[in-house]
Amino acid sequence: MTEFDTNARRPRIPLRDAVALLQAMGFVLAGTAAIAREMRHAIDRLHKQRNRHPHLPQKPLSNRKRGEQTLTITLYRPVGLQEKELIEASGYKAFPPRLAHQPIFYPVLNEEYATAIARDWNTKDAASGFVGYVTRFEVRADFLAHYDVKTVGADLHQEYWIPAEDLPAFNAALVGEITFIAEFHPEHRDSPQ
Repeated sequence: MTEFDTNARRPRIPLRDAVALLQAMGFVLAGTAAIAREMRHAIDRLHKQRNRHPHLPQKPLSNRKRGEQTLTITLYRPVGLQEKELIEASGYKAFPPRLAHQPIFYPVLNEEYATAIARDWNTKDAASGFVGYVTRFEVRADFLAHYDVKTVGADLHQEYWIPAEDLPAFNAALVGEITFIAEFHPEHRDSPQ
């Protein structure tokens, strides 16, 4: 495998991955010098992103329409009954707009944290219909690179704070469908997975 090494102190990134990253970011590559320059910039951005989010699982997903690879990050979100119905109505392609009293959209970084919220909070909340669901979805890493991860308690309690006005762009950055992976009701605490 051919590798491109911009700096001996940094880990080496396979050329194939650097080119895929550039294409995912919308670069049109023409000429060897331009490719090398853009690859150096992309690798620098990738290192900054990994340094900002070193704990996140990042994986390439195939974009079947263009044959490209897109780096994505798996996120989770606990939702109540009304939000579940709105996600279903979107064809599992988008989260609904935030309400006036909800200026921030909070996707979380791990299933355990989302499960705890759905099980321990949503099932006790009338606004959630006394039911909690856990969603899992993929978001383009280049979109999330614009936001910092917030820790709101223990190390496990990590989430992104996406302003409500950015939710349409967030939805556009979703790759694939939003899936429901767990459901909780007040009468029982176990998921029917």
